Amino acid sequence: MSFESKIGYLNPETKAAPFVTVEIDGQPRRLLLDTGTNLNVLWDTSLSTKAASGPKMIVQTEVAQAQSTQASHRMSDGLHDTFDSPFHWIPPSILADDGLSGILSPQVTAHEIAGSRRSFAVLDFDRDCFFVSPAFDIDETPAYRLARGRGIPNPHRVMATSLGLYDAKIPVTVDSGAEQSNLLRTLVSARPKVPATTRIADLWGNVLTNKTYMRRVSFTLNGIEHRNVLVAEADAVQEGGSTTLGTIGMDILRNRVVILSSDTREFYLLVPARKQ
Repeated sequence: MSFESKIGYLNPETKAAPFVTVEIDGQPRRLLLDTGTNLNVLWDTSLSTKAASGPKMIVQTEVAQAQSTQASHRMSDGLHDTFDSPFHWIPPSILADDGLSGILSPQVTAHEIAGSRRSFAVLDFDRDCFFVSPAFDIDETPAYRLARGRGIPNPHRVMATSLGLYDAKIPVTVDSGAEQSNLLRTLVSARPKVPATTRIADLWGNVLTNKTYMRRVSFTLNGIEHRNVLVAEADAVQEGGSTTLGTIGMDILRNRVVILSSDTREFYLLVPARKQ
């Protein structure tokens, strides 16, 4: 095992906003565990002044953008060797109010640790732990059903996969940082309306989806059928330069084990037998 941490949640009841505690330059900090991003991000300026020296780029959400500055920091889980990791510094997020200092991309972290070697990032939202390790054989057990899937290859290291909807396959982002799944408005506009119960916003509080109502939709993910799931409506979803038609959030991923390959080509779900 190359990296490991317990998973906590800003909302333990729904397991929304999972986070891990890691050491950044020797200082423990909480980072959002977010498969929906292809960057490791910081906004806690108490950590370091290195950010001023790195190259600049634009970090973009669906409705807003901000300039970031890149800097390398030493990262560790507190148990294994430290390693250099590039972080993108952005303006303070509303998540700072919840005690978070930044964002950790599991697949990017797995790639940084393993390099060209095939490795897995394992997000166990059932037993609440995260680890990175060399790739291993995955089999079903009496306690877990294995749902095999494939990632959609892309140069941006965004974790995307195919979702079965209306007898077609559509690209979606696997996004553990999203509390609620969403699909493109034009895909679900004919489905039954349900009053919305959550407000979906980006890192700076900008509302991303229609907050008046949601849609009830049935689909398949990795061969598992999900019937009458409430999804939010969204415009085209852009993650790290890739455009998909929706996101799969923690309303679907919670209480399951999510396994991603470092090259984003493999995507597995282990579903506890008691949850089926």
